Amino acid sequence: MLSHALLGDNIKDVKLHDFVLSGQADEAGMSFRLTAMAEVKPKGGASILLCKGKIALVELQEERSYRIERSDEDYVLIFEKAGKYPVELEFRAKVEEDDDLRSVELWLASTPLRRLNVLGLPEEVKLEVSFATRPTLSQGSYSCVLSANPKLSMRWKVASEEFSGKLFYASSSIAELSVSPGLLRQSHLLRAEVLQGDLDSLEFLLVGEGEVV
Repeated sequence: MLSHALLGDNIKDVKLHDFVLSGQADEAGMSFRLTAMAEVKPKGGASILLCKGKIALVELQEERSYRIERSDEDYVLIFEKAGKYPVELEFRAKVEEDDDLRSVELWLASTPLRRLNVLGLPEEVKLEVSFATRPTLSQGSYSCVLSANPKLSMRWKVASEEFSGKLFYASSSIAELSVSPGLLRQSHLLRAEVLQGDLDSLEFLLVGEGEVV
């Protein structure tokens, strides 16, 4: 576990500006690239819990003025002195699957006007993001602004495979009969609704003596 002194007593010791989280969906899951500008106030440095969740770091800046310490699912940025520092890291996040529903759960440091961009999802997918503005789709990228709530929950539904080999339909019929000397007259109203497949024609079989009028 990280020590209390390491995390600091005041969350305002480090402020994050220009926070952007860019996601890229692929067959293996989802990768993210996080960029921000960290403003450290104390002369002796400070630290901030940047993110946590079921993630794995992929790449860090080669030259950076901070270090990252991990404890369980927590990732903490540690700065040795005051100043402004660009932050950039890439990580992969676990995508949970429940039938055709996909979801990603993360915790991100709270800061105003955090932006989320997601690429790689099919256009017919409806992306839902909790604690955020409604995602808008433009040129294949979903974009929204996250609230100050640190919890990020993304959900989308993948299109299920369509089968068109079988015909399914529903039908209803109303019959009216009238009897006169030597004659039985029937009128039928048939309503058919095709639920799956194609129905090109209907055939009726008349059994017994009679004629269609």
